[in-house]
Amino acid sequence: MQELAIVLTIAVLALLLAAFTTIAAAIAGNADHPLDARQAIRLRNVLITSFALLIAALIPLPILLLGLADDLAWRIAAGLAAVVTLASNFVGLQTARTARSIEQTSKTVIAASLMLSGATFGCFLLGVVADHPPFWFVTALVLVVLVALLSAVRLLFSLTLFDALT
Repeated sequence: MQELAIVLTIAVLALLLAAFTTIAAAIAGNADHPLDARQAIRLRNVLITSFALLIAALIPLPILLLGLADDLAWRIAAGLAAVVTLASNFVGLQTARTARSIEQTSKTVIAASLMLSGATFGCFLLGVVADHPPFWFVTALVLVVLVALLSAVRLLFSLTLFDALT
């Protein structure tokens, strides 16, 4: 199954992204120069998104191993991944509230993140009800990858001299 190979690749990408950004943040922030509030929130966003991506990407494995029909297994996986997306969005909203209270994140960034999260949730729901559930499942994961990569780039820019761009 080509879709399963793509999903496993996305799971590995999520782990690598979380590890790389954590190491970069650890190197950039030390006892002499700890991460500021904005950088800490960005690191948290990358980790939340990467962790949710990892969980969502691994959901199909045990379901497909149960021996269910492929369509049914992908539909169940998409429904469970939609629940994971809702949970990570809730945690993300809590982070956004914290960021807004310390005025570190623009409303545009929060709105764009919520819009992409809504599109991801919609794709997972289409994986439950529409034809070709594996396509919608993989499409939703690709959207989460985009969110994670954008969050990681913003964090890495804020850790470097390009802080004015973020």
